[in-house]
Amino acid sequence: VGGGTSDFSLIRAGEEQGELAFVREAVGDHLLLGGDNMDLALAKAVEAKLPGGRLDAAQFGALVQACRTAKESLLSPDPPAHFPVTVVGKGRSVVAGSVSTSITPDDVTAALFDGFFPATPYDAEPAKAARSGLQEMGLPYVADPAVTKHLAAFLRQHLPPGEAPDAILFNGGVFTPKVLQDRVVEVMRPWFDRPDRPWTPLTLTSPSLDLAVAWGAAYLGWLK
Repeated sequence: VGGGTSDFSLIRAGEEQGELAFVREAVGDHLLLGGDNMDLALAKAVEAKLPGGRLDAAQFGALVQACRTAKESLLSPDPPAHFPVTVVGKGRSVVAGSVSTSITPDDVTAALFDGFFPATPYDAEPAKAARSGLQEMGLPYVADPAVTKHLAAFLRQHLPPGEAPDAILFNGGVFTPKVLQDRVVEVMRPWFDRPDRPWTPLTLTSPSLDLAVAWGAAYLGWLK
């Protein structure tokens, strides 16, 4: 899950001629749903708390950037109790017209957990809408912001019955805060936990979630 997209892959690890081998069994749809949507949702929630009503486009753009900074700070391992967010005024009222509020870790987790990573059953289906004119890169925006619903639908379609993922590789800058990685694992746990077989997946490590895609592209170019 990156800044603008969510992509799922199912990879089976095996052995070929005594060497570890990986087979990509399935790749999900390219979903236009990611961290930018989360920043926008948080900004809309904060805008509703600001005095003075709706912001203009420039002020709201600044608020989105401020909310992104606040999100990253408040999801860190040792977050502050609150994070100040200020939107400056316009024209001659740059200072006098400025408005401020504070965001707490609870505000951020409520916006992200409830909106984008909700607890959902394994048979949940993401909401679908009629084909829309809103597109980017030739792809339509998804109608359901719940990443976990899209993940459940992907695994149901491609994971053989009775099997469970043994390991998870988180990728994309959204998952830099460990609290979001833990949230996804906890949402998935009821999908695969059994009384006789507790589900304890291995969480694989990545040296940089932000650079992983760039490194992959560079490596592919080197191979070619």
